[in-house]
Amino acid sequence: MSDDLAVRLRKISKMYKVFADRRARLLDAVGLGRFAREPAREFWSLRDIDLSVPRGARIGIIGRNGAGKSSLLKLISGSIAPTEGEISVRGQVQALFDAGTGFHPEFTGYENIRASLTYQGLDSPRIEAAVEDIAEFTELGKFLNQAIKTYSSGMMARLAFATATSVSPDILIVDEILGAGDAYFASKSTERMRRLVEDSGATVLLVSHSVEQILLYCDDCIWLERGRVVRQGRALEVVNAYQSFIQDLEERRLRAKNRRRLSTRTEVADFETNDCFEIQLQWRGEPGSSCAISELRLVKDGVTVEELKVGDVQDSSIEHSAAIVLAGSNWSEPRKSGGVFFRTLDADAQAAALGRVTFRMTGTAEEGDYALAIKYRAQRRGTLVLKAALNAASLVSQAEAPEWGDEWAEWSQPLGHLGDATGQFAPRSSPEPKETFRWASEGSLTIAQIKLMGRDETSRALFHPGDSLRLSFDVRANRDGDFQLVSGASLYRMDGIFLCNLISEPMPMTLKVGESRRLTVEIPSLPMGDGSYVFSLSIFEKAVTGESRYDLVSRCIEFKVTGNDQLHAGVVFHQPANWSVA
Repeated sequence: MSDDLAVRLRKISKMYKVFADRRARLLDAVGLGRFAREPAREFWSLRDIDLSVPRGARIGIIGRNGAGKSSLLKLISGSIAPTEGEISVRGQVQALFDAGTGFHPEFTGYENIRASLTYQGLDSPRIEAAVEDIAEFTELGKFLNQAIKTYSSGMMARLAFATATSVSPDILIVDEILGAGDAYFASKSTERMRRLVEDSGATVLLVSHSVEQILLYCDDCIWLERGRVVRQGRALEVVNAYQSFIQDLEERRLRAKNRRRLSTRTEVADFETNDCFEIQLQWRGEPGSSCAISELRLVKDGVTVEELKVGDVQDSSIEHSAAIVLAGSNWSEPRKSGGVFFRTLDADAQAAALGRVTFRMTGTAEEGDYALAIKYRAQRRGTLVLKAALNAASLVSQAEAPEWGDEWAEWSQPLGHLGDATGQFAPRSSPEPKETFRWASEGSLTIAQIKLMGRDETSRALFHPGDSLRLSFDVRANRDGDFQLVSGASLYRMDGIFLCNLISEPMPMTLKVGESRRLTVEIPSLPMGDGSYVFSLSIFEKAVTGESRYDLVSRCIEFKVTGNDQLHAGVVFHQPANWSVA
């Protein structure tokens, strides 16, 4: 490894064995795993990671839960060994993981500090100087003479952080512990880390869900997703790309929740549930034959909406929207050939081999034409059969793949148009609100087809402070008549706090039965703090009174505001004001 590098990873992969029970784990530990009732399953947390960390670099690592961030740091620190690949580390490593890791609960704070510093190789004079610094920084006073099992989580975080940062290592690894404790200690931690990072010249690897910490301490950043590096580069560029990805997921979740909220088929308790495509692949072949599956893609209107690399890293992780199902399936362990990852379905003399797969949508599946694309190859003769369902409602009862040989081929099987016919999806026309939310009213006019948009007229559910928000809906006539319509939009926080009413002037209109008019109200610049909000809609004759109400739909459409600066994130709304000096 070059002298200019502190860390070098070459094709690093990490696999964990998942056991059915303790007995199976014990048998494996003594080399008798073959006698377990169920064989251990392989779970790959990371796959084929290449990384070079120059000396003095400050690199942040971001990604969703389960992406493999902590596993990567533990591999570099030496806490765990790689399953595949080579790791080279040059210099002393100080790893700061969970608060109190390595501390003995029966020892006092002072005893744990001295033990930790001795383990790090400090001599007695340096240990005593460091103990004095740690005691001053933590401000734990007499508690340092007590067993740390009596400490609160905040006190433990203070002690662990101060001890780990009392020595300037060559390589500092920090995993989700910065800022632990109260606001006062978080401020002290920030300054201590800044001095350690900037003045010591240490190589820093920092995992954090706080992009502010990444941007504060790190020059470069790595984004991990599903055990692989998605993007690597300057911290600001990678953080921006990651935040855009997260906001897109949140936008999809909120829009799906609103579709459920407005659906006549959805119960109140189901707003946060997800639609699930259930796929069954069955290989029917002569004994000893097999079918390899490397990729499945869920396609909507010709565009891939979900993709699963079978046999690749974390392909069975339920943390992700697409995953194979090991329980009740006959999937082989992950395999790799010619640079392609896959699993096989192997036929035997007793039965065909079954492989189950799920695609969990973010909320509800949107209306459209769906298909499933499968990349596969066969060894010896047989038939690959597909069955598909959505929320247990059958979409494809049985479809057979074209017969193929030992070269990779792709089969695309239509799943059908999702709409009125299935009874499981949003109808072709915009759904109307459930009766649960509609208050008893006179009924000559009703509200339908509610929509939230940005300034560009595209549907949105996630907004930033200062954005334009447009709320539109149709007013549909249930009788002929002349109306002096007054409309109201009531805005609430999701915790029930009422914020304001947006009331229109009277709007004269003449309508026949079945005719409708579209109403739109715009907030030109959103003044709210970060959080979730919901609208109620109502229509009245001439004035906003209960006697004149045509229709009222309560808390029918939700949106979220994010992106305020720290000073304004927690406010209910921003009140414009002018300051002057006399």
